[in-house]
Amino acid sequence: MLFEYEFVPVSELEKTKRNTFGSKEFPLLKEGEASFVIEDAEVVPNKTSGGKQLKVTFNIRDCTGTIGKIWEYFQEKPAWKIKGFLDGIGCQSLYGKPIRAEDIIRKSGKCNIKIKKSDDSRYPDRNVISYYLKSDNKYNPEPSKKEEVKHSNWNPEDDDLPF
Repeated sequence: MLFEYEFVPVSELEKTKRNTFGSKEFPLLKEGEASFVIEDAEVVPNKTSGGKQLKVTFNIRDCTGTIGKIWEYFQEKPAWKIKGFLDGIGCQSLYGKPIRAEDIIRKSGKCNIKIKKSDDSRYPDRNVISYYLKSDNKYNPEPSKKEEVKHSNWNPEDDDLPF
């Protein structure tokens, strides 16, 4: 039995309108400020150095409301990249410490995205995070000690309430 497949080439314009990651397609997001939520994080091997790296999957919403995905890989160096990321999600206290996936999954923040032009015509352009906007949220993974509730000397019998 002969299998026939008609190949339809993608135009240059169509190629720049999308990001393709394996069989999943995501739209090419507009450059500029965007919001994100961390969908997943895992430690994966670095195929180049043989070491370990943190792979983070971001759900991104650009300034037009279009939603896409960006994958970012973090290693020990450059340190400014991981510091900027932790500042962006309000987890400054994790800097210099081991980062667990459960500490960052579902964290959100804002970033600036840009379009990285592909060097290889077989692959489309893609979005990358150029930098993270610092978050005012403060996160401490250490369980907080419960503070004692200080009660005043208030007595409900002393109030003259009409009910």
